[in-house]
Amino acid sequence: MHTHIVCNGLDSDPVINNALLKFYGNCSSLRDMEVMFERLSIHNGLSFNSMIMAYTQHHFEAKAIEMFDKMAAEKVSPDNIAFVSILEACSNVVSLIDGMQMHVKLMHHGFDSDVNVATAMMNLYAKCGSLNLSHSVFNQSLILDVVTFGSMMGGFIKHNQFEEALKLFERILESSIQPNEVIFVYAFKTCSMLGSLVDGKLIHGLLIEDNIPFHGTIGNTLIDMYGN
Repeated sequence: MHTHIVCNGLDSDPVINNALLKFYGNCSSLRDMEVMFERLSIHNGLSFNSMIMAYTQHHFEAKAIEMFDKMAAEKVSPDNIAFVSILEACSNVVSLIDGMQMHVKLMHHGFDSDVNVATAMMNLYAKCGSLNLSHSVFNQSLILDVVTFGSMMGGFIKHNQFEEALKLFERILESSIQPNEVIFVYAFKTCSMLGSLVDGKLIHGLLIEDNIPFHGTIGNTLIDMYGN
């Protein structure tokens, strides 16, 4: 396919080039992806994003961070996709220092109010053991959705702060946000660890009211709660 594109003179089309970069990345052909990237006459945000995402996906986190730095060196402004990917890379290697540096950069570029970037930042801090920083990002978020609440609940549970996780679940119920399966799983885990059967039964009742099926992870977690 790539040969056909070159023969037809389409190898200068940035949209096609980006699609090829993604193709090589998805096929784990990172060397072909790197060669193609270096052959591009102009690197733009799309091409940098494809490289950073592929490196992160295949756990070449150091290369992802290096590519992010190259992006800055070539004066290409990162977007929210680039920041989400690079924060995931920092999270994978549990690098708090790199994560904090990225936090400063994303604030400089005005992405601290982006819900996806904020969620990635929360996940990173929680994974690095800095739950206070994760909670601070959560509290400063202008937009809170089911994903950000789930991320914060997961962080509390990871660090055995089950009462805080339950308070967060109660806050979700008081809002207009509809809890999803992940939220209910976290809620049942919290009740199980606290030994709070009363709260667990109440949450079970909410599942029934919302007609949420009891299969897979949510069903297993519910069984574990009653078992404990």
